[in-house]
This record gives sequence, C-alpha cells and structure tokens, in this order.
Amino acid sequence: DTLYDYAPSYADSITIRANTTQEMRIEIETYAPVYQHMSWYNNQMDKKKIDGKTAVVFTGKAQAATDQEVLIYGGSNIKRIRGLATMNPDSMIIGNASKLIELDCAGSPILTDINQSKANLSPNIYLTKVDISNCPLLGGTLRLNNSPLLSEVNAQGTAITSMLLPT
Repeated sequence: DTLYDYAPSYADSITIRANTTQEMRIEIETYAPVYQHMSWYNNQMDKKKIDGKTAVVFTGKAQAATDQEVLIYGGSNIKRIRGLATMNPDSMIIGNASKLIELDCAGSPILTDINQSKANLSPNIYLTKVDISNCPLLGGTLRLNNSPLLSEVNAQGTAITSMLLPT
C-alpha cells in the first residue's frame, strides 16, 4: 500500500538523469489514486497524494550538478509527465511508464537518449501526445510505431532524422 510507505519497487520505476542544482519542478498525473513516491537523490524520498484525476507538482533539488539519478516509482500507474525540462535531463528510461499517454520534455538542451536507444518511445504504447521540441541533441529515428493512439508529436528543433509511426 502506497500510504504506508511500502518499499517502492525499482522494477516499476522510471529514471531521469538530471543535470542541475536549480529547483526541479515536474507535474505527474496518475490513473488511480496513489501516494506517489520520488527519489530526488540517494533515497531522499518525496511522497505526495495524487487523486487519479488531477496532476500534482513535485519540486526538489538534486545533490549533484551533473548526472543525478532521479527515480519516479509506480511507473505503470503514470498517465502524464510534464515539465521534465526543469531537470535538464541528458537521458530518460521511461519504458516502465507503459501506460503513459503524454510526455513533455520540450526545451531539454542536452537530452540525447530515451529508453537507452536514442529516441525510442516504442515501449510506451499508449502515447497520444509527445513534445520533444527544442531538444537539439536528440537525434536518430524517433520510434513511435507501437503507439496507435498517437495524435500529436512535436519534434521541431531536434536532430531527429526520421520517424517510425503507427500504421
């Protein structure tokens, strides 16, 4: 039970590699009510109640200026993530957010890797909206071919050379 501070499972987490000591501010919306857990650094847990209807903003600071691992637990219950640019991510492993419908990491100038394979969003099959605009180092093939519900993609200002879209 998330209320009673169960040990969050790393197997159901997503990882963002943050590169800032400024305040980070991300918005998370879930499918079901939950006490959402995040680890900003070294198991420094943050917990907020999300009602499953409205998004909640998490704010925190990293301990290191570069390559700080930020873990967001309960990936399989995450519906939307917005504002990842405040983390100045260089990479994200978000495949465990398998029911994610919206990803906003626009304006992330050093983002080069999603799901350990450049611009790979193929594990995120429920995506409807993706905004990776103004991520100039994100290149290669944007893989969205497993997302049949996709309705909006903004890849302007990236180094994306091609896209695999659903049929």
